[in-house]
Amino acid sequence: MKKLVYSFIACSLIGLYAQAQDTKNVRFGLYARGTPCWFSSGDQTNYPSGGTRFGTGFGLNLEFKITDVVSFATGLGGDFDGGILNYRYNPSFTTSNYSTGYVLDKSNNFVNLSTAQLNAAFDNNFTNGNYKSYTLLKRTIKTTYITIPLTLKMMTKDYGGFKYFGIFGGNLGILAGAKATDVVLDDNLSQQTITGLNVYSDMNFMRLGLNVGGGAEYNISGSTSLFASINFVNSFLSLGKSSSKYLADGTTTNGSNPSTFLMQTQSFKQMGIQINVGIFF
Repeated sequence: MKKLVYSFIACSLIGLYAQAQDTKNVRFGLYARGTPCWFSSGDQTNYPSGGTRFGTGFGLNLEFKITDVVSFATGLGGDFDGGILNYRYNPSFTTSNYSTGYVLDKSNNFVNLSTAQLNAAFDNNFTNGNYKSYTLLKRTIKTTYITIPLTLKMMTKDYGGFKYFGIFGGNLGILAGAKATDVVLDDNLSQQTITGLNVYSDMNFMRLGLNVGGGAEYNISGSTSLFASINFVNSFLSLGKSSSKYLADGTTTNGSNPSTFLMQTQSFKQMGIQINVGIFF
């Protein structure tokens, strides 16, 4: 998936660069960034406070001049970030004191518990070694997004080669990949770490959020300038789908019918501080 992201960004760089050469009111630039980022949730029952993960990103900037001091700033990039979630653990596995569990098959793929029933056929998969169940304690999610900023950039006049600017707007992100590393308990209550779990289908496809910040440019020669900025970004909506297909908080009975799983309601947003450096041509 990352190869597709790189190819998509490279092709876009070539096309947008060609467009920029023919338009004097368009500026073209390249950037790289580091992003300390974390997940935030008002649901402290499911998600006690997690930690910070350091992400990276790169891409192109495009600026379309509106006035002498205001430009529409956009572009295209790849962001490789994520965050850390801790999960409430309680051995009672009740709906009021969550213990989050999931089931993996032999290939470490998630079993869709949202459509599963606790019947003999399901139990036989454990007996035959086809399924294993785990209690989730901590999850580190690594995401890959194609990011498109949609912002206004307001810039001062030149002061000794420096220009200062502020940025306000939003970011649109398209999810290209999501992998998880989990700290879990197995059926024997032994702690272990499982890596490379694909959680893409349990995540929302788009990330829409705020992008505000400021920085400075330093002119080297002609139209070429170096720049640096610090931006605060956060998502407006949860990155995870509202109801997980794989994570269960317990089971529920349906009268004489087989029991089903009580799927976890997911609610976590992402925040981060982007530290950007780059060059305009």
